[in-house]
Amino acid sequence: MRKSVLYKVSGYLLVILIIYWVFSSPVSAQSFKKKRYTSYGFTAGASNYVGDLDANFRTVQETDYYVGGTYNYRYGPQVTLRGQISYTNVHGKDANSRDEARFYRNLSFKSYVVELSGHIIIDFFENSGVWTKRQIYTPYMFGGIGVFKFNPQAQLNGTWYDLQPLGTEGQGLGALGYDNYAADKYALIQICLPFGIGYRYKLNSHMDLAFEIGWRKTFTDYLDDVSTVYAQPDDIVKQSGPVAAKLADRSNEWNDPNISNGYLPDNQRGDPTDDDWYILTGLHFTYIYRAGGVKCPKFR
Repeated sequence: MRKSVLYKVSGYLLVILIIYWVFSSPVSAQSFKKKRYTSYGFTAGASNYVGDLDANFRTVQETDYYVGGTYNYRYGPQVTLRGQISYTNVHGKDANSRDEARFYRNLSFKSYVVELSGHIIIDFFENSGVWTKRQIYTPYMFGGIGVFKFNPQAQLNGTWYDLQPLGTEGQGLGALGYDNYAADKYALIQICLPFGIGYRYKLNSHMDLAFEIGWRKTFTDYLDDVSTVYAQPDDIVKQSGPVAAKLADRSNEWNDPNISNGYLPDNQRGDPTDDDWYILTGLHFTYIYRAGGVKCPKFR
């Protein structure tokens, strides 16, 4: 339900951005040409993940952090082009879930996410003047495209293991002649579509501060290493060893006689119909560097 709403919101927002970009007046952009400027920024805040291992509610337990840098080019009275690089941490843990089935599944993960993306930012209020006369405050929306690298890990007996090489759902066994398994492991570099909203405030002639919420729609269901069904444990052991089999099914770690001792092959492990998302919520601090450099005061 949450993901279907995000799909609709992202679709509508991207359509609005494209329509605005295509049909915005070239005359307005041309008249603004001599007033264009660049700025550099720093951003930091909270990160959250939406996927097979999220707990269906947002708490401190489900929140991590991100940091990043931006380069911004003010293109027109309402349009800014932004390049952003960010380092994010995300994690999920079934033990935090209120859903009984997820709780007993008992899977968990953490991953870094390094993202490089480009955004089109559209201010709600127009500023046709020079950069020093920009709006004191303005809400805005943005959309774009990016590429990101991730690496899901899980902990067993105090040691962290990279999950992708282990093929916890039998990925890679198809290439070895095993039926019903994927031939290749999932890629750790993927495409994302960033979009969101923000509110920017002018601190002084050179500095802006903004609060922003940005969603990242990905095209992978393996940000958390969980997507399809349980594999045959013996098959996983043959390819990657007993540790991989233990990390693939952790339901028996509860040591509870009322809980089934592990899942059977082909039992549902994740939901392959919904790709994973991550969300960045934080502050953006930018410093405007006008064309020709910032002039320093003269001392006599």
